[in-house]
Amino acid sequence: MLGSCSESGPPVGSIGHVAAYFGGLSADEPRAALVGRDVLSAGGSAFDAAVAMYFAMAVTMPSAAGLGGGGVCTIYNARDNKAESLDFRPGAPASPAPDGRWAAAVPGSVRGMFALHARYGFLRWEQLVLSAERLARFGFPASRALAERVAGSAERLQQMPDARRVFAGSEEGSLVAEGGTFRRFQLAATIGRLRTVGPGDLYNGVLARHFVDGVTAAGGWLTVDDMRNYRPVWRPTIERSFGDHKVHFADGTSGGRIGADIWQRMAEGGGIAGGEPADRLYRLAEAARAAYAEAGARPDIDYGTAGFVIMDRMLNGVACTFTMNEAFGSGRTAGQTDMLIAHAASDPVSVGAALSPVVVANHSNPRAIAALSGAGDSAAPAALIAAAGPAFDENVPLTGALEAFRAAPGTGDRTVLLERDAGRTTASAIAARGARVFPVAGLGRVNIMYCPQGLDQQPKLCDVRTDPRGHGYAINAEF
Repeated sequence: MLGSCSESGPPVGSIGHVAAYFGGLSADEPRAALVGRDVLSAGGSAFDAAVAMYFAMAVTMPSAAGLGGGGVCTIYNARDNKAESLDFRPGAPASPAPDGRWAAAVPGSVRGMFALHARYGFLRWEQLVLSAERLARFGFPASRALAERVAGSAERLQQMPDARRVFAGSEEGSLVAEGGTFRRFQLAATIGRLRTVGPGDLYNGVLARHFVDGVTAAGGWLTVDDMRNYRPVWRPTIERSFGDHKVHFADGTSGGRIGADIWQRMAEGGGIAGGEPADRLYRLAEAARAAYAEAGARPDIDYGTAGFVIMDRMLNGVACTFTMNEAFGSGRTAGQTDMLIAHAASDPVSVGAALSPVVVANHSNPRAIAALSGAGDSAAPAALIAAAGPAFDENVPLTGALEAFRAAPGTGDRTVLLERDAGRTTASAIAARGARVFPVAGLGRVNIMYCPQGLDQQPKLCDVRTDPRGHGYAINAEF
């Protein structure tokens, strides 16, 4: 097996246990990527790293991955040669909110990550959660990724006392900026209880009562029964083909269905990539238009989602995306848990479109070939395929594939959203095809790891990158 461990080195569970190549990962928030790297170095699997990275991101990027939210993962387990999707999106209360109250979401991520760990985890749960607890307790310099999210929602956050307290900067009345210390003592206590007592406490224990009481005090509506009855769902994936490989999209969420639909339409219409840029972008927008329409999703909303991808030396692959149903959720916290509360989704289909994790696997010679996460806005599935096409179809290096311009359908008939930097020539060429072109700053954010020959056969061909439209971090273990 690739990535042998040192016989005289640190024991399993200690950083440096794996003495050779242990894989790679990429995340929309840099510190979460560092936490995942340490897990792989300690001998953990991609599934272990996913759990640790999620909890770290719940501290370092709560705007998208807070404990009060949820998400979707697509996984490939090489041992069983099996791909699955795990749906742990935030739930909705079983009963309508009474007059004067708003419907809060049932947190899905904690139980979702426990389900992933229970089925595939190798390292101990307590060890995987500890890094997040320490980040919250001792603080850390806010990343550019977090600071820009805060700055982008500053007006809204300043109007909410809870959010203003959570994201307070060093100067009175300011919000945390890049490099400023970000610390959350109360959240550290909540994570500590999840670590020691277990995740069940949030759904059927002391934390469940504290969370529901906090929601009620914040003006929301949720019951202990809603918490107790929440379950993540394992599903088969939606499969598409790429040469001898299978492309696995998450089932149960509109993002997976839309992505699979776009992939199929592009493949049947001339290939995932290729052709003149204007022609490729126009075909992408039109394929996406049909896919979004069939799913009943809006393609132009920013839900502030975030994601990551991981591939390990055991040839597994994991891709996950997370949401608070809107950036920073409700902006309110649930009492002494200090968890940001998410609103129950008013448009679950469109929120789901912003969740697009994909894993590519070879089932004849069991191994993950690629892992991709599409996040940011509900154009995520189109953004993911815009990046995957050049990498897979034309062997474009991942840096170039991620820098390639993207297009997506707008809400109006024949409207196309085109990234502004694509230029006037491309915009005019698309308009000449009868489209109304609207420039936008960016579309989606994609993380991608790709090993064309498999991580064990030609590891030096493996590459992993994060989207230049964000401020994430990618790590490819050195040889």
